[in-house]
Amino acid sequence: MQLHVRLGAARDEAGEGIEEHLRENPDEGSVMRDMYARWPFWKTLIDNAQMILAKADMNIARLYAELVPDSELSRRIFSAIEAEYHRTVSGLCTITGQSALLDNMPILRDSIGRRNPYVDPLSLIQLVLLRRIREDGGDKVALLEAVLESINGIASG
Repeated sequence: MQLHVRLGAARDEAGEGIEEHLRENPDEGSVMRDMYARWPFWKTLIDNAQMILAKADMNIARLYAELVPDSELSRRIFSAIEAEYHRTVSGLCTITGQSALLDNMPILRDSIGRRNPYVDPLSLIQLVLLRRIREDGGDKVALLEAVLESINGIASG
């Protein structure tokens, strides 16, 4: 239980919290793996985090970040997000003993893999629509409606 409180109190970011905790307490990697094997709450928390990260696509996220007019700010914020993504993936793999996300859930991993070819184009369409809203003098109401439809499609995927 102390580990769980420590991670929450140490950082807002899961990856940085796990990394810092293991750096300060190197022997607790086995404790975290044991918790994953024996404690349903911890296993569910970690598995939900795996699922969320497996659905994330840093290439598409980079394209969204490029919508920010201030390129230096965009680069700085996206770099922090991307670094935290990789730290979190690494931390979750340490806890689960896997080499990649969802290795222990191949059906879910394959399902997400089948989902992405349908959801990714919706994200790209949304990016185009958002650029048009910002740049064009076109029908912003229609464009906004299309963005909202793309949000629904992505959320449904």
